[in-house]
Amino acid sequence: MSEALKAYRVDDEGGDGNSCVVFAKSNAPARRLGADELLTEWEGVSCRRAPEFDQYAPGPVPIGALLDAGWWFECAVCCQRVTGEDAPTLADGGVYCSPWHRLRDVERRARLVAERRLGVVMAILALPFPLPADAEGVVFSGSGRRAAPGCRFRFPGGKGAAEWSSAAPDRVTIAAQDAEAWEAFRGRGKGEASSVGGAP
Repeated sequence: MSEALKAYRVDDEGGDGNSCVVFAKSNAPARRLGADELLTEWEGVSCRRAPEFDQYAPGPVPIGALLDAGWWFECAVCCQRVTGEDAPTLADGGVYCSPWHRLRDVERRARLVAERRLGVVMAILALPFPLPADAEGVVFSGSGRRAAPGCRFRFPGGKGAAEWSSAAPDRVTIAAQDAEAWEAFRGRGKGEASSVGGAP
């Protein structure tokens, strides 16, 4: 009969106060798992049993249970330390110091999705060739504060992805090694002008 998984608390001894709960059959594997999760070395963590969380094996322990046990988390928006006494808002695996910060995060995510979709739509309208069906919408951040919706797509024979940004709508950026494949994809002769911009 195999031994049941037990809960262990692993603490980063490096001073940042981060901890995690992992499930293992004994201390040594738990310490290894915890060090990996905390992105540190074996020597940088301490590990001890946490039987109060055994019921959640194989994991993860719900955030609400950790808050009830006195743990703290950082607000997903402002990074303020939040405990159970602060009556945080829990949603989508995140912890928020207030419902307003939860709404701000929802709005930010929705805006990002909309900007990505907009990038694909703009590329479809602006580019003089059909966009591949698997084109991915992206938001390019430039040197200024304004984001530029665009898209990234692969083309036959190309080793990297081509990129189009609404900030430079008359240009598609490809890797230098993909120039020949791009010309074949576009069906251009050598004498024709190209809107291609090379990237190292």
